[in-house]
Amino acid sequence: MRAEVHRFVAEGPLPDGDASEEEIDHRVGQLAAIAGPVTAEEATALTACFGPDDCYGVAWNLLHLIETGPNPVLTTVPTPDANDWHHILWTRAANAGLVPADVASEQGEVVDVHPGRPSWQGWSRPGAGALRRRRGLMTVRI
Repeated sequence: MRAEVHRFVAEGPLPDGDASEEEIDHRVGQLAAIAGPVTAEEATALTACFGPDDCYGVAWNLLHLIETGPNPVLTTVPTPDANDWHHILWTRAANAGLVPADVASEQGEVVDVHPGRPSWQGWSRPGAGALRRRRGLMTVRI
């Protein structure tokens, strides 16, 4: 594993939206220092770094970096109580056909990040603050 990946993983999960600007900037700098593509080992280690929310879009950058490595990173459906980002990774891999059909059908292919909620609720709701944060505008929806 490269040193910059090891440093990022060693600091643990991304902070939540209540973290200081300095802490978020520090993690952004660490993440930017990691050049893709990542190895399978690095991608697996990086999956442990998702925090409780999107960290003003930093989690999306982490997800995209993980996806530069060999896919799928996750080979089983995440448990219902797993981090939402693991569900997003699984859903994207399943929808892209990267998960063998027998695994996806045996384990129940996930088609929605938040089962039981209307599809407009969640990560990609048009007009939601998360969408604007993903584009780097740092908009906070209150």
